[in-house]
Amino acid sequence: MYIFSPLHYLERNFGYFVLVDSEFPMGNPLYISWLISMGDAIENLRQESLLKIAMKHLDDMYIKDSLTGVYNRFGMERFFAEIKKKCLMSRMLMQLSFVDLDNLKKINDEFGHEEGDRIISMAATILQKKAGKNYVVRYGGDEFVIMGTVRNEAEVEAYWKDVQAEIQAYNQSGKQRAQLSMSYGYDIFEIKAETNLEECIRISDKKMYLDKNKKRG
Repeated sequence: MYIFSPLHYLERNFGYFVLVDSEFPMGNPLYISWLISMGDAIENLRQESLLKIAMKHLDDMYIKDSLTGVYNRFGMERFFAEIKKKCLMSRMLMQLSFVDLDNLKKINDEFGHEEGDRIISMAATILQKKAGKNYVVRYGGDEFVIMGTVRNEAEVEAYWKDVQAEIQAYNQSGKQRAQLSMSYGYDIFEIKAETNLEECIRISDKKMYLDKNKKRG
């Protein structure tokens, strides 16, 4: 004898219990109560899981840039607090790089804003691809910030060497209408309690303009 008992919550069916050669379920109120409790418990878990997914989605919308998928300024402020705490506890250093895409206005004028957006997205993809544990942030229209903990300057130099190689490979692929180029500047910061994010950005931004001016030179 097989007894099939649906495990459900209202009209939502989660599956079945199958009992073989047992008279226990037959008219037993304890069994019915247990089935109802199990269905309620599974439904609560399902709703809790959906709520977590929805909250994660809303959080991503809050801290991520819709065009590129990298973090926005809200995300930058959140992760700076985490980096600062980690550096203060472990005495690690923080690197902050400031990036500005070259000739974006010219690209928009010659090829249209759709191509400009594509260049911005590709820049974000390349920066993120080699970022490792660093956070990539779209700071403004064509500006990015990359920040994270490092042990020494050689790690930052290696990152930018990899990025430049990726940019060169992209420009030589022949698949793009416009060339991708970016200017950047970075600095290494010994984090203290009074370290201010905007001041770190200002310092790296100033070094970025030195790089940009060399190209105009």
